[in-house]
Amino acid sequence: MNVIVSSIFLLVLLVLFLGIPLLIGITVYRDANRRGMNAVLWTLIAVLAPGFIGLILYLVVRSDHTALSCPQCSYPVRESYAVCPQCGTSLKASCLNCHQPLDPSWSRCASCGEPVPEELKRTAPPPSRDKGLGKILLAVLLIPLLLVLLLVGGLAAFRGTNTSSFGSVSGVPPEEFKNTPVVSDWLKDSAASGDGIYVLRHTGTSGTTTISEYLIYIRGEQPILGLTAMGHPQGLFRPAKFTASFQKDLQGSLVDEQLFQVQYQGSDNPVLEIQMDGLDAVYKETMTNVPLGMENLIPMKDDILDLFEQRVPFVGDNSAVSNLLGKIGMGNLGTYTLELKTAEAPYGLRVIYSSTVKPLADTDLTPEAIQILGLIENADYVEITDGTTTYRLDTAEASSQLGFDVKDLGKDVETLAEYLKGLMETAD
Repeated sequence: MNVIVSSIFLLVLLVLFLGIPLLIGITVYRDANRRGMNAVLWTLIAVLAPGFIGLILYLVVRSDHTALSCPQCSYPVRESYAVCPQCGTSLKASCLNCHQPLDPSWSRCASCGEPVPEELKRTAPPPSRDKGLGKILLAVLLIPLLLVLLLVGGLAAFRGTNTSSFGSVSGVPPEEFKNTPVVSDWLKDSAASGDGIYVLRHTGTSGTTTISEYLIYIRGEQPILGLTAMGHPQGLFRPAKFTASFQKDLQGSLVDEQLFQVQYQGSDNPVLEIQMDGLDAVYKETMTNVPLGMENLIPMKDDILDLFEQRVPFVGDNSAVSNLLGKIGMGNLGTYTLELKTAEAPYGLRVIYSSTVKPLADTDLTPEAIQILGLIENADYVEITDGTTTYRLDTAEASSQLGFDVKDLGKDVETLAEYLKGLMETAD
């Protein structure tokens, strides 16, 4: 989305930088031509002089050249014209004695001195309505303002690239919060209020990061709901927004109540938007200053799908294995390099840390190792070492710990999601 916004911004700038000189050139050429000025010369000056200097100079000089028009057909005429070259209308009266053109302000003929009768004192051709000047002045005022707004909009779009992360747990039993008064009391009050959507929210900060925690309680008989979410960073004219979108499983059984935990982390404090099957839903929000304890929420469904899609068929694919380990979070433990064992079976890999956030001896590496074995199809074992401590796990050991074939993690996304959910619950 940010790439699209940036492309549109650059396209608009390109159109302005090409269109503005063209607009000024056309307007100046037409205006100068009507006034009997050197239209080509003034067009070049107005377009090529930097910073609108040529345009400003033209506006000063043009005031000495009146644009007149025929009162009959509005054709542009000059002060020296006696008749309109378009329709033949007489523009100046003639002296009765010498037949020379008379100026409307004369009392006597300048050629022969004959008094000018009042009925021959015609009004001069009226000046044309100065539409060209209005257009030029409007352009001079609006163009810099438009450029400033585009610059601010571009900066806002760039600011909108701030990353955010989400976490959620679906189908949380309300009984889990019976020992948490602020939550249990809120659940009781919500249940007493009848069917609807209720939200309990806590917002806090960690450094420059805003952490928003939500409990979303949905009452009323309906199918089990699936949850996806999307963050919308703050823009120039819109606040940051966090959308929780629920989809009904029409094949599922009906339930009376459903509770969801959702967490948002980002640089902005978002406005919550809830959608039900793509339509905006009304909800009642309650704020609390008591943290809701969601520090270890698992990734959102989209993030799990992203991890699942990074699975690798062969351990020898160095680039794909590196991407997978990055998604698993091996970089959070420190700086490492890889050794891939592909010459003969058993196939495996060694993750060698040159520096770590904390000693590997104090770190439980089983979750990471299981994900590696599950998502690399032909990996038989994995070793993780920092030179002092070496952790090793093979597929048989991993399957024994899980109670099912570790390779199932790479075959079914729901199995992977359940495993990650179990990790979160164990951490709690």
